[in-house]
Amino acid sequence: MNHVENDIKLAYIIAIGIMMIFVVFIILVVLMYNKRQLLYLKEQQLKESEHQNQLLQKELEKQRSIESERERISHDMHDDLGAGISPL
Repeated sequence: MNHVENDIKLAYIIAIGIMMIFVVFIILVVLMYNKRQLLYLKEQQLKESEHQNQLLQKELEKQRSIESERERISHDMHDDLGAGISPL
């Protein structure tokens, strides 16, 4: 009878060990998944930030171009006005 009890105890120990290994495996899988999701979210945020930066750069270039054109028109008007007044 003692031999049977030892076999049962050994079976329980083995079963508990296998369950613990399985639980550790599940925990590792969940941690890896969470890490991967976090990395994906950071990459998405970086892409969005870069996109916003590009849009701001384009808007800045547009504003500079408009300002440059205004200055050119202002100089042309000044020169034309000066040329029109000088014969008088």
